[in-house]
Amino acid sequence: MNPRRRFIALTPWWALGSTAVLLAACSERTPVPAPLPAPMPAPAPSPAEPAATSASGPSPAALGPLSPAEPQAVALGYVALASQVDAARYPNHTAAQQCAGCSLYSGAAGSAAGPCSIFGGREVAAAGWCSAWVKKA
Repeated sequence: MNPRRRFIALTPWWALGSTAVLLAACSERTPVPAPLPAPMPAPAPSPAEPAATSASGPSPAALGPLSPAEPQAVALGYVALASQVDAARYPNHTAAQQCAGCSLYSGAAGSAAGPCSIFGGREVAAAGWCSAWVKKA
């Protein structure tokens, strides 16, 4: 047998194949990605901007008083005057139940309207009512 045939017969070809792949992979130069720049800080609000706006949008007070025609107000049966509650739809409602006496209402005592947490802090009438009414403790 000549030396070339003997070399071919004795060489494990699977090892040469995987070595060739490793050598090819190691020899290629892949560029290292540059680091990402640091995020820019949010700009400070200018003095001309109203204080009611924020990154998430206007504050609930800036949206104005809650309208009984708004979808969430309709779903909860909100009315600006508790005397106008639909007795057929809300038979457990009593005349003493008003927003001013609700634990979700955070308006000042004696005020005509104040923020309500069930409506995201929107202003509701103190004399109003909705089905989420809970007696203040």
